[in-house]
Amino acid sequence: MKKRIKIMLGIMTSILLITLVCGCSIYMKEPVVVKSLISSDDMDVDIMYISGMVGSKKIKSVEIPDAPKDIKTVVYDEESEILSGYSLHTAHLGVNSDNLTEEGGLTEPIFFNKLNITWDDGSKTTAAVGSIQIQSGARDMLEAQEANSNYKKDKRIDDSQTFQAPRNMKITQIEIPYQEEVEKMVSSLTVNDVPVSEIDEQHPIELKKGGTFKVHCRYNDNFQTLYGRIWINMRLMGEDGQGKKQEAVFVISPDTKIEENIPEYLKQARKE
Repeated sequence: MKKRIKIMLGIMTSILLITLVCGCSIYMKEPVVVKSLISSDDMDVDIMYISGMVGSKKIKSVEIPDAPKDIKTVVYDEESEILSGYSLHTAHLGVNSDNLTEEGGLTEPIFFNKLNITWDDGSKTTAAVGSIQIQSGARDMLEAQEANSNYKKDKRIDDSQTFQAPRNMKITQIEIPYQEEVEKMVSSLTVNDVPVSEIDEQHPIELKKGGTFKVHCRYNDNFQTLYGRIWINMRLMGEDGQGKKQEAVFVISPDTKIEENIPEYLKQARKE
């Protein structure tokens, strides 16, 4: 009798597990590519996409529509994780060119908002990927001496980086890609407590040799986005006392929390 009960319990447990797995597994006819907002001189780019757990296909190769002939793309590898019954994939891409600077960067920047994707089942699609810019570079840049981030309830609320001047210098120009978008996602953006909007050739940040300047970015608490990844290189530019150009990069990259919002992302994506 006890043996029969154990067998019955085993069968019922198996049925329950199968039911739970099948109930949580979501089928999607086609994957949905997640949009990103990126401006960087890094020639490696991550593309995210969402699929169901059942019958999902993966990216085999990609190409940038209307890219210069010397520009080639390669898919290095891919990572996947299961979230809320969906699969969230991150494909690691490399953008290569026959014409690079001595420092190994692109001679001219590339901007694209779509990718031609070939999937592993042979099908092809052209997918909107947001706004992605690979800047020309790489350049000699000042390295951050210190970097800090603060969190509130697992949400990053600000980022800061401190740089050191190699010699007497002035910061006279701030370049912010996607500035309108950035203004929505940050509540303050300063250099040594001076708003970046107030810094120019007439009102520079002046530094002595060995002096430091701190870039601080506080993110807007009410900012919501359906970008899967945001990575924006803000450039701080100027000259030293010898007339040599100096440049530092500060990354604006608020949390997107797409891992917690996959159903909502898909809901909004279908409206577009």
